[in-house]
Amino acid sequence: MEFKQLHIDTHCDCVKGADENLYEVFARRVRYNPIFDKDFKSKWEKKQPYTNNSCKSICSHKGISVNLFDDSTKEDIINKYIKTFTFSPGHKAYCCTFKFRQNAGKLKRTESQDKSHFDFFKCDSFTLDNLEILEYIDLNDHV
Repeated sequence: MEFKQLHIDTHCDCVKGADENLYEVFARRVRYNPIFDKDFKSKWEKKQPYTNNSCKSICSHKGISVNLFDDSTKEDIINKYIKTFTFSPGHKAYCCTFKFRQNAGKLKRTESQDKSHFDFFKCDSFTLDNLEILEYIDLNDHV
C-alpha cells in the first residue's frame, strides 16, 4: 500500500504504528444509504482548516474517524451518533457498519476517552469497494 497522498505537505509519518485490520467490524456515521465517496473524506480532503501543527493533530485531520463496532461498543456508538444527529438534524442520518478489505488502508487507535475510536488512513488506491458493507442503521429509527 502506498500513502503518498496522505503525506503531502507534512513531515509527519501518520501511518507509523497503524495496522491493517480485516477482521473486526467498524462503524461510521454516513449521510445516505448507500454511502458516497464524500462519506469517506477526511477533514484535510474537505479542506477544513486546522490550527495545531503537531503531528498528532495533523494526522488526526488527515484520518477518517471510525469506531470499533462489537457487542461491547454497539450501544454506546449508536447513542453517540444519535446524540450528534439529534443536535444537528441535517447531520448524517445513518450508522454504516463494515469491514475493511485488503489494501484499504491502515488504522490507528486514537488517544481519547472513547476506546472504540480509530483514525483510518486511506491508501492512495482506496475506493468504496475496499469496504465490505454489513449494515445501515437508520438513526431516525432510534430517536
